[in-house]
Amino acid sequence: MLGERLERLRVEHGLSQDQLAEAVGLTRAAVSHYEKGRRRPDFDTVRKLADFFRVSTDYLLGLTDQPSPQEGSKIEVFARRLKESRIKKGLEIRELAERLKLSEAYLSGLEENPLRYPGVATLNRLAELLDVTSAYLVGDTNDPHDPGPYNAWYQPKDLIRFLDESDVMFEGQPLDDDDKERIKEILAAVFRDAKRRNRRKKE
Repeated sequence: MLGERLERLRVEHGLSQDQLAEAVGLTRAAVSHYEKGRRRPDFDTVRKLADFFRVSTDYLLGLTDQPSPQEGSKIEVFARRLKESRIKKGLEIRELAERLKLSEAYLSGLEENPLRYPGVATLNRLAELLDVTSAYLVGDTNDPHDPGPYNAWYQPKDLIRFLDESDVMFEGQPLDDDDKERIKEILAAVFRDAKRRNRRKKE
């Protein structure tokens, strides 16, 4: 069911698999596998796809035939709160864009007609600059200072702990313990190399 609805929505929006993949941060192969039912996306990916097409996750998963916006359109709550928080802070879009090193057009799109949430790093930086929490911006709480649930998708994660405690997938395939250990070894090597480069720059 998910594959059929995903393909139908993509075609209705005039998108190729490549274009959809780029828009939501997937590979074309992953989109193709999802549409053909060869793989099932994790819920975070389902949510991204639902937000992009402005339908509910239940609709995409085939649990309902009503393609209503997700959760009373939480993405619209985000857009409204982002704009309200910016104005309350006394910032123009241009000023906020400069601080974030983003384009004014991108920020305007987030305030007026966002198709999905910004990335975690951008969301958290926005919240920091606007003196609110990410949880407040995305509508998980009505308190601007409530950090929200500790395991929410927008909360910073310790990467090693995340690998140890989570069922991690890559392009729809689960990673086993050996895969995770290899990833840890690669990450450790990358960070050691980065530290050496930083030390050389300071000398």
